[in-house]
Amino acid sequence: MKKFIIILSVIATLLTVPILSFSNEFIVTSNDIELIFTKGILYEDNMIYLPIEELLDLLKISQSEENFLRKEGNKFSLYIANDQYPDIYNMEIGKKEIVYTQEPQTFSSATRETKYAPMLRNNLIYIPFEFIEYIIPFEKYGLDLVNTNIKYSSLLWIIGGILLLVFIVSYRLFKKQGKKNI
Repeated sequence: MKKFIIILSVIATLLTVPILSFSNEFIVTSNDIELIFTKGILYEDNMIYLPIEELLDLLKISQSEENFLRKEGNKFSLYIANDQYPDIYNMEIGKKEIVYTQEPQTFSSATRETKYAPMLRNNLIYIPFEFIEYIIPFEKYGLDLVNTNIKYSSLLWIIGGILLLVFIVSYRLFKKQGKKNI
């Protein structure tokens, strides 16, 4: 029985960390309502990537004349309506920056360097989640990213800790009992 408890404790403890590492599921919400991405969310290099066209559709940004996405080869521009002139965010596949301009004053622009770059997968443009905070007004859309593991990670670490404690206590009792038998 003691060997069974020891083996079970070791196995459960060893499985706790891999369960956390291999279950990367993320939920994107807008004003606390889950957005369902039929094209899928990518997770690469510790960053979440969202299909920009589907994101714009889900947020109903692309359903007006003032808001649109213009694509030219590897470059694309997102036009977001503002008070007087649209905000224009120019991006390029594989390039780690966003160039902001406002028409008709195209002579004034600001470039923001980023850690990640947009990517093309299955003919879809995916943008890193870090871009979203720059290009989509949070106060209007309330976008948030939730890692579903966070709900369970604390519980798994507690279970793992308890099992490790059971293992240590069982091992010491087993070792102590072994010395008495000698």
